[in-house]
Amino acid sequence: MAAPPAAPSAAAPTVAAVSKAPTKPSASATAPGKPKPPAPGPACSHKPVSADEIAVDRYTPEGGFTSLIVKHGAWGCPGAGGKTSFETVGEETFIPIAEDAKITALSPILPSAVSKPITLHELTSWLESHPDKGLVFHYHLGAKGEIDTLGQEEYLP
Repeated sequence: MAAPPAAPSAAAPTVAAVSKAPTKPSASATAPGKPKPPAPGPACSHKPVSADEIAVDRYTPEGGFTSLIVKHGAWGCPGAGGKTSFETVGEETFIPIAEDAKITALSPILPSAVSKPITLHELTSWLESHPDKGLVFHYHLGAKGEIDTLGQEEYLP
């Protein structure tokens, strides 16, 4: 047996009540201390983590091969003076690098403003004497999962 429909508990609102526009609350009625939305900032949005750039801090020769100790990241928004920084994220990662990797570098590794080829030994020697500098490089992994190209170094003083 079906239950009878429930009777309305209150009368329906009148047309005058429905059509009446709500009034704006007075300034004293607003919540005290409610923060204003932030002013619009510069037209810069953070890019996602770069798929082909790393900040190289150190290296390790453990396991019979050389691995670079790096952090991934992306270029941030320009700061004071228009300089942009590479903002690293997450934990350090170990990426193996091939002994015959094509590496190019410039200042501060080489006394040059033009990128020039260097050996893995030259890179690791510089990293030993200048750890945790976070030099930013573009890199490419070869078929063996090792860095086979490391170049276009971007020095950030």
